[in-house]
Amino acid sequence: SATVAISEPASSAFVIQASLHPEREGELMRRALLQAGRIVIPAAILGTLLAPYILRLLGPEYESTGTPLLRLLLLSAIPQIVVGVSLGRARVRQNLRLVLGVYITVFVSVVTGTYVGVEQIGLVAVGWTWLIVQSVLAGMLLGPAKVAGRALSVVLGLGFRLRTAPRAMKRRRT
Repeated sequence: SATVAISEPASSAFVIQASLHPEREGELMRRALLQAGRIVIPAAILGTLLAPYILRLLGPEYESTGTPLLRLLLLSAIPQIVVGVSLGRARVRQNLRLVLGVYITVFVSVVTGTYVGVEQIGLVAVGWTWLIVQSVLAGMLLGPAKVAGRALSVVLGLGFRLRTAPRAMKRRRT
């Protein structure tokens, strides 16, 4: 969605700036979260409120069947800000296992949740699954990096630990 498309450039800008200024990583991450949040949160809320009216333009069937799904997908953009910027931080720290772990978690969870849920509650299961997955990941990634990494590691059975600084940054300082 358009709201997710806004958080991705914020994450990319964070990665570039944090790579150039590793000593400011925390400050830059907060700025990226705030900048994306200032746009995504109001847009997601407005889109959620206007969803039936927007879908009505496509036809009454879209309005009646698509409104709940669209609302859930728009709301999932809010926790996705945290996930996107946190993945940027993992890239800066060269923690590709965490990045891969998050993508695998999203894939497995969404496919499984959708497969199980569609038979029970219909297409809206996709929206619920996506919102729950993004929210759980955001909660895990908001905590201290080591706690989030260990929790994800336990869930995925990857058995890795987070580094406090990328190897490239350590080399650059010596």
